[in-house]
Amino acid sequence: VLLRWFLGAGALVMIVGLLQKLSPELLLNRGSSRVSSTLGNPIYVSGYGLFLLFFAVLQYMQTPKYETLWRYLAAGVAILGFAGIFLGGTRGTFLGLIAAIAVLLVVFAVRTTHLKYRLGIIAFALGGMLALGSAFVMKDSVIVQSITPLKRLVSLDIANIEYSTRIMAWGIAWQSFLEKPVFGWGPNNYYYAFNEYYRPEFLRYGYGETWFDNAHNIVMNTLSTQGAVGIVTYLAVFIVAGALLFRARKHGKITDIEFGILLAFLAGHFVHNVFVFENPTSYLYFFFALGYVAVRTQSDDGAIIGEYQPLSTPLLVTTGAVLLLMLYIFNINPANANTATLRAIQAVYQGRGLEEYQLASSIAGPHIDDVRNDFARTVSQVVPQLMEANRKDDAVELINLSISELEKNQVLHPMDIRVHLMISQLYQQRAAIQQNGADIMQAIEQLEAAREYSPRRQQLLFSLGSMYTMVGNTKKAEELYVEARDLDVIVAEGWIELTQFFVRTDNSEKSIDTARSALSTNDIRLSKKERELLETFLK
Repeated sequence: VLLRWFLGAGALVMIVGLLQKLSPELLLNRGSSRVSSTLGNPIYVSGYGLFLLFFAVLQYMQTPKYETLWRYLAAGVAILGFAGIFLGGTRGTFLGLIAAIAVLLVVFAVRTTHLKYRLGIIAFALGGMLALGSAFVMKDSVIVQSITPLKRLVSLDIANIEYSTRIMAWGIAWQSFLEKPVFGWGPNNYYYAFNEYYRPEFLRYGYGETWFDNAHNIVMNTLSTQGAVGIVTYLAVFIVAGALLFRARKHGKITDIEFGILLAFLAGHFVHNVFVFENPTSYLYFFFALGYVAVRTQSDDGAIIGEYQPLSTPLLVTTGAVLLLMLYIFNINPANANTATLRAIQAVYQGRGLEEYQLASSIAGPHIDDVRNDFARTVSQVVPQLMEANRKDDAVELINLSISELEKNQVLHPMDIRVHLMISQLYQQRAAIQQNGADIMQAIEQLEAAREYSPRRQQLLFSLGSMYTMVGNTKKAEELYVEARDLDVIVAEGWIELTQFFVRTDNSEKSIDTARSALSTNDIRLSKKERELLETFLK
């Protein structure tokens, strides 16, 4: 029954995804060709589709033929799940699907006693490999370009794969694992490891690729955050589940088809995660899958999950009370905090928000740090509008509140350089309003502190260079701009920032030389707009 509910809910998610494909702006999909449905991320949609495909097929195979409606519904969900893999357009899930199909083919080839079936399976496998190879050869064809995950797979730049942001993120995970190999950096702390081992080459792909809070590889991410203990535990989950399935099939408790489908899903889900990560949605269906395996593979004496025992009334009441309390703490209360935060953010756009924020921050919850960050980020965006409206006092009041709240986050997360950057920006804004040099020094202090946690991040060097220029320390500023450029001379941003610094300090000779060097160096990746900008400095 629970499986049918799960499949029904998943079908609704995939239908929303189909509607987003037809109307890309639906539900904040923002016109993306990769749909996010109600889950907020295309990766989640593809992973969910993989689960729905295999468990809907399993439901179809296990539903008696006389239950025609349920069989049709299961078949429909399987089709929706298959579509969801492609709607999300996730390369890792596409590879997971290939791995799952490969496992199914191996299982059926081994278990079948008919030679013609084995030959058919081998022919199918060879045909699949030939088709995949052809996709790489004809990657510009209309068919390949129309299949999003396949298009993204064949578009990988193999020659420069070492500079792929994903590969570099995996390398950082490995470096951080070597530093803390036993227990790692702690759950969800990859972001701090990434900052410490940040590679300047990330900026080649834009600022959006310079912030990773996950290695996009469950194996590498677990190595980084939970060390050897964590990765052994995680892999053991799949190994134990697979062993239970093998034992159950050997003793005839499950059919070859059920064995093949469940083993294929586990393999597909693991491969999917090697290129992405677990998330709240995937945890739900993955734990359900593990529970299903546990129930289907339990021994006759109940050794796996224990004998069924009727629950007493006091235990039922106690369990219900605990579940309601957990529901309030982890769902209802955070939802109330989110609603109150949204009202506070809306109020900020109207030039107020102090009272609304006090209400939002008074709601106890596990995400108070996010509430503070979201409010402060909104304030920094609205301050220019308040200045234009000549509402300086309101702007300063909001800035003061934001700084005090972000300082609380610094106590919770002293290594989070995003908080340092936001505080620095707020100090700069207050300095512009009040013409207070002390605020500029506070902004510099925040950036210098952030630099200790991410010493090779060009963005920090650019910001510090700007601040030191503002206070008249042009020698220090030039050193910072030169250092940022030299961290990776291929990055155009380093040359442009250095050239603009020389322009601002009226050093025309150095600005022209720097711009000319950038334009004449073939390795520098210059967009048309960047090239035109540098050419203006030569005039």
